Amino acid sequence: MGKVTGFLEIDRQVHKYQPASDRIRHFREFTLPMSDKEVEKQAARCMDCGVPYCHGPTGCPVHNQIPDWNDLVYNGDWEAAIRNLHSTNNFPEFTGRVCPAPCEEACTLNLEDIPVAIKTIEQALADKAYETGFIRPFPPESKTGKRVAIIGSGPAGMAAAQQLGRVGYSQAIVLPNSLKSALVPAFAGIPTRTGFRGEMRYWLINDMRMLSKRRLPLTVQRFVALGRAWNQPLPDPLPRPRLVADAANQARLRETLELAGDRRAVAFMPGAEYGPAKQWPLEHFAAVARELTARGIAVWILGSAKDAEAGEAIARGLPGVRNLAGRTSLGDAVDLLALCEGAVTNDSGLMHVAAALDVPLVAIFGSSSPGHTPPLAEPDRVAIRYLGLECSPCFKRTCPLGHLRCLTEITPASVLDALAGLGVAQPGH
Repeated sequence: MGKVTGFLEIDRQVHKYQPASDRIRHFREFTLPMSDKEVEKQAARCMDCGVPYCHGPTGCPVHNQIPDWNDLVYNGDWEAAIRNLHSTNNFPEFTGRVCPAPCEEACTLNLEDIPVAIKTIEQALADKAYETGFIRPFPPESKTGKRVAIIGSGPAGMAAAQQLGRVGYSQAIVLPNSLKSALVPAFAGIPTRTGFRGEMRYWLINDMRMLSKRRLPLTVQRFVALGRAWNQPLPDPLPRPRLVADAANQARLRETLELAGDRRAVAFMPGAEYGPAKQWPLEHFAAVARELTARGIAVWILGSAKDAEAGEAIARGLPGVRNLAGRTSLGDAVDLLALCEGAVTNDSGLMHVAAALDVPLVAIFGSSSPGHTPPLAEPDRVAIRYLGLECSPCFKRTCPLGHLRCLTEITPASVLDALAGLGVAQPGH
């Protein structure tokens, strides 16, 4: 907290911006900084609210300890405040400028007044860190000799790069072909950076591989090849990923979500982040759900909050269907999937989770191809539904022809037959 009565005595003030007519003429900083004393006054508005909603799940997604560094700024201890901020946030110079500031929306003061100017204070701390020389390289004392795979990019990837560089990894395997993903290990200072050629990144990838799509048709083959020496044969068979459920969390989820422990369940995963060309029609999902619930089998719909509306459409009018989309974390979804006797899914991330849990699944492919990203499971645990039309696979997010026949012509009856072939959801079992 800052000053006990600060929020009663001090009005909110944030930094101002250059006029738009000036900003469009250059690419330099366009915020007009406040003086240290002005920022300290704003930090004084941080109140003793007891439960600081500004950080954690209700506020800051990176869990910045906002009341702590507000108090340090208020008391003029800028160096300690900078250290505190950097203990949870690798790049406050980014977030202090572009973050939409959910912390301010969650600020307790926002309930009855105007929230603390948290974003302005964060930017001021980041700028002060550069001014005072706190931002400097922290190279590792020794290299670990270990390798690490880089999967993503963006702010999370950049933060990972900084942490990995400090640990001392000797090689990074860059899985995406994008330029920005190659920036991550380069900025981390990892000496050997392995990846396929792509997106003008020659100076970033110094162990460049040429991709033969004919020799390596599967995505998993390509990723494994990057982890091996040049032209070294792939292991045969390829190792399959495996996930293990948390029994204690499964029991907790059954209780908190009121899921009957004595009823069989099949999981539905109707979402596909990539786009509608990978999403089987909701009415088809609903038709399968109708048949399963008539057999006394529960249907659990899993996915993110973005899939909640689709889940509601499937569950409408079917009391045996539970829409859990958006109500669980990814770890919870893993544990719930492991409780199911089978799953029906689009080509999505949760499809691969089900395969890694060894849950029998029906995988539905539309614009994508099972010859490229199949579920990595034993053949007798997977049934693929893919029509292989003359226009498939197009790998488009939306159907370029406007008919979506690759999905609409996969019938509910064929999916029910696939479940039967896997020995899943049969009456009397």
